[in-house]
Amino acid sequence: MNNQNNVITMEGLPFTSSSTVTGRQSFVGGNGGDGIVDRETKSYVDRSMDAVKAQNDARFIEVLSRLDQMPKFWPLVFSGFIGIAGAIGIVFAILSYASDRFDGGLSAGVILEDSRQNSVRINQMFNAAKSRDARIEAILKAAESDNKITE
Repeated sequence: MNNQNNVITMEGLPFTSSSTVTGRQSFVGGNGGDGIVDRETKSYVDRSMDAVKAQNDARFIEVLSRLDQMPKFWPLVFSGFIGIAGAIGIVFAILSYASDRFDGGLSAGVILEDSRQNSVRINQMFNAAKSRDARIEAILKAAESDNKITE
């Protein structure tokens, strides 16, 4: 509300305090109706506006106090960063351990393949030795029978 030179503005519409009706004020303009407001209504509206303003101020103070109780922004960012860095570290640790195990698995695979190939070679050598032994036995038998003949 604005009170200058005996003209009061209410909701953007000026009205004068001098009126032909005692205890009433009239709007200059408006959107219909007679445009006359008595002092009791104006006083009631003023008290209501003051009460609403006080409620809004109290609510605003409550909101500000809750905002002050909330954690600050940068500590949240820092703790989030630490959490993300820790998670990345855990992932790298798991991957390095898994990589070591994977390399060990590959090494075991190579060793198993080598042992399989060695087993095949040993079997081939064993079979070759058997056939050689059989030939040697045949030669010895033939030599023995030649010795008996010559005797």
